[in-house]
Amino acid sequence: DPGHIGDLLALCGDSADNIPGVAGVGPKTAIQLINRYGDVDTIYSHLDKVEPLSLRNKLQSNHHEALLSKRLVTLEYAVPLPTEIRNSTIEINAIRAAPLFLRENMKALAKEYEQIAGTAPLRDAPVDNMQTLESRSRHYTLIRDIGMLKEWIARAREQGICALDSETDNIDPMQANPIGFSLCTEVGKACYIPLQGPQGALLDAHLVREELRRLVEDPTIQLVGQNIKYDYKVLKRWGLTLRNITIDTMVAAWLLDTTSNQYSLDALAKRYLNYQPIPFPPQAKKEGFRALNLEEATNYAAEDADLTLELAHYLIKELKRDRKQWDLYEQVEMPLVTILAEMEYTGIALDVDALTRYRHELSEAIGAIEQEIYKISNCTFNIGSPKQLQKILFEDLGLKPLKKTKTGYSTDNAVLTLLAGQHPLPQLILRYRQLTKLRSTYVEALPLMVNQETQRLHTTFNLTGTATGRISSTDPNLQNIPVKEEEGRKIREAFIAGHDNFFYSVDYSQIELVLLAHQSNDSILVQSFRENRDIHQQTAALIFGIPLEKVEGAQRRIGKTINFGVMYGMSAFRLSRELQISQSEARTFIDNYFKTYAGVTRYIQRTLEEARRTQTVYTLLGRRRLVPDINNHNKMVQQGAERIAINTPIQGSAADIIKLAMIHIYRRLKREALKSKMLLQVHDEIILEGPQTEAEQVLAILQDEMQRAYKLSLPLRAQVRSGTNWGVLR
Repeated sequence: DPGHIGDLLALCGDSADNIPGVAGVGPKTAIQLINRYGDVDTIYSHLDKVEPLSLRNKLQSNHHEALLSKRLVTLEYAVPLPTEIRNSTIEINAIRAAPLFLRENMKALAKEYEQIAGTAPLRDAPVDNMQTLESRSRHYTLIRDIGMLKEWIARAREQGICALDSETDNIDPMQANPIGFSLCTEVGKACYIPLQGPQGALLDAHLVREELRRLVEDPTIQLVGQNIKYDYKVLKRWGLTLRNITIDTMVAAWLLDTTSNQYSLDALAKRYLNYQPIPFPPQAKKEGFRALNLEEATNYAAEDADLTLELAHYLIKELKRDRKQWDLYEQVEMPLVTILAEMEYTGIALDVDALTRYRHELSEAIGAIEQEIYKISNCTFNIGSPKQLQKILFEDLGLKPLKKTKTGYSTDNAVLTLLAGQHPLPQLILRYRQLTKLRSTYVEALPLMVNQETQRLHTTFNLTGTATGRISSTDPNLQNIPVKEEEGRKIREAFIAGHDNFFYSVDYSQIELVLLAHQSNDSILVQSFRENRDIHQQTAALIFGIPLEKVEGAQRRIGKTINFGVMYGMSAFRLSRELQISQSEARTFIDNYFKTYAGVTRYIQRTLEEARRTQTVYTLLGRRRLVPDINNHNKMVQQGAERIAINTPIQGSAADIIKLAMIHIYRRLKREALKSKMLLQVHDEIILEGPQTEAEQVLAILQDEMQRAYKLSLPLRAQVRSGTNWGVLR
């Protein structure tokens, strides 16, 4: 029980807090002793009865350590205080305190004192004051016949704006069938259109579809949704295409505050509307949404559309307070919603047989590495067990531990990389981990994710997944397949173009370094890019003080690591680990870099000074990221915020530019009536699929639109490729 945790720790010890405990006694033995005798003192008063003898001897020889450990883990309650607690209270001027708390990003205290002061309530209202459906005037209608639906559609067309939400039988939109839809054209009034209910089919699906077509395919009506990409794909599979998606409340909320990770409808309603939505009905979780009685289904579904429209009005007003933020939302983020939805819907073909063959090949390679590991270790063990690996590395082989965790010495990849210079085993373990991860994460998993209806793989692209604005990919993550290794290339080769089709690829050449040169206006960097020099070779030549033609491969690698590391605020410690050199050497390289590129030094200093003043950084297109920790008193926290402040204007601007390029390419393909379609976006690369007959035209469009996506002081350069599989595009 909780009262004996101290006795447990006294016997077992706790390496994280340097509690020695009794050597050789683990949790299982300690629990047995405590259950039998009660506590440490009683155990020692009955020591002559403890069995087996070996355990008794351990307790006897570690008596002092056990008592010391018990003392160390026991909280001291009798601490004399110099004054009464009540004498420590202070009076706070709430009116003056609230803005100070808000400035320091102490949102909870800011809300509390703003309310005490009687000023305008903050958006983030406390949960105990939440409104609910019962306490708020909301009127929701169940559509019982097509005549009622026609009236609602007419009302929506008259208003020119409508929030839309779908209820389905599957969270995967590429497998989901609609159960019903909800519409809202005026806050507080919404309807639910049921296709399925507890007794089966309700409204005629064909008639409902044709009425909804008049709404969703009318380009003059503004459509509003929460994560509307989901509804887009559900409706497209059902035979409808959303023509004028204007507002996605999830994207709007993310753009306002990229530091939050709560963008669900429930979270946004609580935060911005002070409203507690109806929870998802337990019966629907167990039996599906169609099992709900129609009154419960109407209240839940209609509320979703209602809250979405109310959030849309609020969030758009907030975005329009900052012209750049609004332009970014209207001209970049919202057009991308439709483009990404189309890319997800299209999917990509996968050669499952090729991956099956490669799985056998990988398994043979992994088996050979296993045998080599056992041979070097002189024993067989579970290679995936950190505990067993700790014993092999640090006890049997006697390697020097580098990092301690609660469960012993760390065997993570960073540690193994450093240990690889001491013994061949860590390098083999790293190779084993790499291949087993490739096998489980991609080679085995991807075929299972192929959609049986389309026979293609459909990833999900997330607009709201990163604070920098980069698009991320999930289920599966197709942006994380290794590029440099041969194994990664073989996985990419399994992604294939259809019959008589090609893949078309375009990617930026060193866009982040081009942006660094543009932002810093460093004379050497700018000149290098204007003359189309190898920037990594040049950096190496400058920091080593040698002619350009004398730079060797290893030196260029150092130059490349530093070039990119500077944008991420790489420390000498990190660089030394990356390059397997001493920290003093790494510090010298970094110092030489900043002496050479003085413009970059000044740019970083300017950026940090502005960030410390405003606690905010911006991309070229005005994307805002808060960095409240940049003035933190904790040095490590502050340094982390500084790295974010340096990197975001570069990486975020690159993300914005690739998004602009995607929009321009998508519109150009439509304008020229080409069949080629965008499939993937992988950081600085865009991949399309289309007829081989369009090759020349598509490649020209890709290069043209990428290179003029955004005007910088330096030219953007893009490389184009084509091929029948993804692997040959590199």
